[in-house]
Amino acid sequence: MSTTDQINKTIGTRIAALRHARGMTAAQVAELAAMSQWRLTRIENTRSEATAAELVKVGVALGVTSSVICGEERFSEFMDRVGAAQAEAGAR
Repeated sequence: MSTTDQINKTIGTRIAALRHARGMTAAQVAELAAMSQWRLTRIENTRSEATAAELVKVGVALGVTSSVICGEERFSEFMDRVGAAQAEAGAR
């Protein structure tokens, strides 16, 4: 498997896992990301590469950064950062 194929598989798998963890359908995420459900499904199933803009929009729809989707940052690390930022904001 090429590096590109591995990256696409990671992205598709993580999008699907995050979507399922949030109890969202592909149609719901696609609508929030302003893309077609067909396009989102193709990305999840690694039949198509996501653009950078699509990764950002899907991330916003799922409430995560594109770094989480790409596997550069673990979801738990992301949530730790969010929690720390919220605690800091609350302390002000």
